[in-house]
Amino acid sequence: MEINQRIERSAREATADYAQRVKKPMPQLEDYAYGMDLDVGKLVYVSPSVRYCGNVRSMMTYEDSKGELHMVRYLVKGECINSR
Repeated sequence: MEINQRIERSAREATADYAQRVKKPMPQLEDYAYGMDLDVGKLVYVSPSVRYCGNVRSMMTYEDSKGELHMVRYLVKGECINSR
């Protein structure tokens, strides 16, 4: 399985577990756009760093100030061993 698929699957599973535990609906996945206003009241999940040379998707799940769940996908630079 490709690295981005693994990251997304782990994030969706963690988010689904949390949503079920706190009895809230599973949020729709949104792609981050520059300047997007994120109202982060409580951080629920952030994808762990990965050792990969190149850009990878990362996922963040959070509750906003009203308690609604959100899941956002964005790009980060992987931790490339060769660049150290």
